[in-house]
Amino acid sequence: MRQDEVYSALVDDPLIIQFGQVLIKQLGPRRTNYVSQRMRQLARLKTKINELLNKENDLHCYITPKHFDTVVKAVQDLAGYHQNEQKISVFSTPSLALNLGHNLVKVAEIRRGNAIRKMDETMKKECDGYLEIHSSDWAPAVSSVALATLQTNKFNKPLALPVTSDLVLLKNHLDEQISELTKDLEKEGENATLWKKLAGAAMTRIILFNKRRSSEVSKLLCASYENRQNWEETMNEEIASGLKPMEKILLKRLHMVETQGKQNKRCPVLLTETMIIALDCLMKHREGCGISSSNPFVFASPTSASNHIDPWTSMNRLAKEAGCEQPYLISSSRLRKYLATVCQILDLEDHELEWVSRHLAHNINTHKQHYRQHDATVEIAKVGSLMMAADEGQLRKFAGKKLSDIDVTELVLPLEDGEDGELIDSGVNEEDILDAELCGPIPIPKTQKISTGAHKVEDQDAGLSYQNQHVNRKRKVAFNAEIDQDSYEEDEDYVPSDNESSEEPSCTTLPSKRKKWTVDEENVLRFEFNKNFKDKNIPRNAEALKVKNKYKFLADRNIHQIKSKVQHMLRRK
Repeated sequence: MRQDEVYSALVDDPLIIQFGQVLIKQLGPRRTNYVSQRMRQLARLKTKINELLNKENDLHCYITPKHFDTVVKAVQDLAGYHQNEQKISVFSTPSLALNLGHNLVKVAEIRRGNAIRKMDETMKKECDGYLEIHSSDWAPAVSSVALATLQTNKFNKPLALPVTSDLVLLKNHLDEQISELTKDLEKEGENATLWKKLAGAAMTRIILFNKRRSSEVSKLLCASYENRQNWEETMNEEIASGLKPMEKILLKRLHMVETQGKQNKRCPVLLTETMIIALDCLMKHREGCGISSSNPFVFASPTSASNHIDPWTSMNRLAKEAGCEQPYLISSSRLRKYLATVCQILDLEDHELEWVSRHLAHNINTHKQHYRQHDATVEIAKVGSLMMAADEGQLRKFAGKKLSDIDVTELVLPLEDGEDGELIDSGVNEEDILDAELCGPIPIPKTQKISTGAHKVEDQDAGLSYQNQHVNRKRKVAFNAEIDQDSYEEDEDYVPSDNESSEEPSCTTLPSKRKKWTVDEENVLRFEFNKNFKDKNIPRNAEALKVKNKYKFLADRNIHQIKSKVQHMLRRK
């Protein structure tokens, strides 16, 4: 703490010292700067009250009902209480007025506790009286004015956010720096300068990717990183089974470590493979680069046994090195506002908005938190998709889409050995999979010769393609529990039209290329099957055939393609 006049007024006051000790017990030694700030606020208040009363008393002498008005006057003087041009009462520093109100309540409670321990009824009555009058008279005199001032100060002020091109430029620069510094540190081993540069670059990259508060990343503990779980092994099977193929790959690609945030909240931090390699390198060479063994932080300061590298200094320096046009706009708080702002172009559902809010450690409507569970699988697969799109500066491409519709296939690194890219690389999408579900399993050899004139094609996955194009009309369809299962019974009244053969198609022809559904076709299905959408069931064969014959532009669709499309629209609804 800076030793000045405020420090002298603080150190000799037992109540302010006790106030600081209580906060340290509550918040821990990691928040010492915050605690010292609040103690200095009380010391300034005590000095101002003594000036008004021309006395030299300690703070506890003024925690009484008779001195309440003097305390209010001192707070108003410190926070710059005045009337503006419109004759409205405002504060020059409204946050100071609000903080002093919280501090005074805490001090009064501490003094009352002391009175109870000493069995001093007089002191206890003074504290009770002060707290009672504070609860009734403080708001109209101080806090209401301060809150109104905070709101009006935001009027006509543009929200300066980072430029997307700058963020992409910084991201590319950080990736290069991390790759080079990791290789150099592995070669040299004992180099404190290289270690600090790599730590700063890795920390900045994690903040940039996750859009987290800088303190949450910079204070990541070695124990938290080393003891992180393998979320792929412990994930909820029910949730994982409903993920898209791309999201399942994200579960393998992204790692997650949990750290402590504000108000002891759980803060998930997503890590890519590149980040993991860099962090493992930092952990490996800590001792050789002179990092104190007593320093608990992953991004430890080489010159301190208890502090971490300053995140803002590292981020600002690296932004300038990357050649960003407006490096001063790149900070963790603005990154969070940037993500929250650009997410408005997406059509996020309530639960998707909650996922993003929880990732940012924001508060959303309290009632939503009572009946929705945020699983680690959702954090990595769903929120990870959003983070990757934002990290690449490509969120604008997904304007108007739901979080579940964001496809980051083209943003992800090439598939690695052992990863299942079958459904991604083959161009099969969710509608194709639904077609296969409607068909049910059809016994076809794994390797199938298909004749096409003078050429022969050997297709290892012919069974899957066949299922996507052809159907078994008498097979019941499995859908989710919300849809009426009775609607999938065999339709005995169905009679194939002249355009449709009742025989199963031959396996000796190649499946036709899938035709994309147009907006007009989808609108017709919504109109004709309005009752089915309300009841959440799939139309029967006869109903689908009736709609097919009614509209000429559906002539190229068979009834099973129509039913499959309706089922897909029901799931998407």
